[in-house]
Amino acid sequence: MSRMSSLGLLWVRWGFGLLLLLNTRAPARADLHFSQSRVQRGTVRSGVPLAQRFDFVNRGPGAVTITDLRASCGCLAPRLEKRAYRPGESGAILLEVHTLSQPAGSNVWRVDVRYQATDQEYVASLELLAELITEVKVEPAKLMFSTAGTLRHEVVVTDQRPRPLHVTQARCSSPFILAQVKAAEGAPAAVYRVALEVTDQLPEGKHEEVLSIFTDDPIYRELRVPVTVIKRSRQSVSAAPATVDLIIPRGQPAPSRIVLLRAEGDEEVEVEQVEVDAPALRCRWTKGPGKMATLKISVDHTRVAETLKGTVRVHVRRPAPACLEIPVFYTTR
Repeated sequence: MSRMSSLGLLWVRWGFGLLLLLNTRAPARADLHFSQSRVQRGTVRSGVPLAQRFDFVNRGPGAVTITDLRASCGCLAPRLEKRAYRPGESGAILLEVHTLSQPAGSNVWRVDVRYQATDQEYVASLELLAELITEVKVEPAKLMFSTAGTLRHEVVVTDQRPRPLHVTQARCSSPFILAQVKAAEGAPAAVYRVALEVTDQLPEGKHEEVLSIFTDDPIYRELRVPVTVIKRSRQSVSAAPATVDLIIPRGQPAPSRIVLLRAEGDEEVEVEQVEVDAPALRCRWTKGPGKMATLKISVDHTRVAETLKGTVRVHVRRPAPACLEIPVFYTTR
């Protein structure tokens, strides 16, 4: 064999060895060991509580800290008693699914468990599978409100089975949110309407509550609807209109819009400053008419492609310090 052939063979062997080295991966650590990470629950009725416990043990040489539980959708509520686990210590993650908001058919719910061991981060994935069937519908399946006063809404329960359920009562976890069941209507399906009222006594802030709808059906004893209410403080100054919506023919300048600021007690309104969050958005203000203040909002169409979603923030000095946010929507057609 010639010298050149020997060198070529050496290069091939060296390259092959390097390729094997680069493609060899270190085995993944399994400090956090789950007895089962994928669970099939079979057929489940929508609206019936669905929960699964995932047991684990720390088999690593050092302590493990669970830093985050990342769910694949907002319908999941993973729960964990504590974050840190010593070597050999066991724990569990409880995964609850709000099935009312999920589509019928095959569903896969996933949670990524992020944890730290020996100053490195690892991820373990948990999956819960089920085939959902829908016999009873609750619309909407979850509620989110933002209000500064009272608010009313309806939740509709529909059962199309030959022998439908009867809604017996409804109540909310907050004493400041009232629920009342109206008489059944419709045929052949049974349709119940639950009137929900957020009263003015609800304290300011964000409230995570549950509307419980009770029935005489042994399978659907309680239908649970998550209710999120953000109670805002009443503004001493209001804007009219509260939102500016501009739909302009393509290539033409947009006319300005006038927004009036009025105080509740007919006091004088004094603006401290006005801010905009988009370069194409313009806003000027002036005193009057009377004790009100006037905003003139415009959009530079040369700086907008097709749409613009911006906000005008008005800082009011009198009658009381406040900040009003006025959404501005601009669309060309």
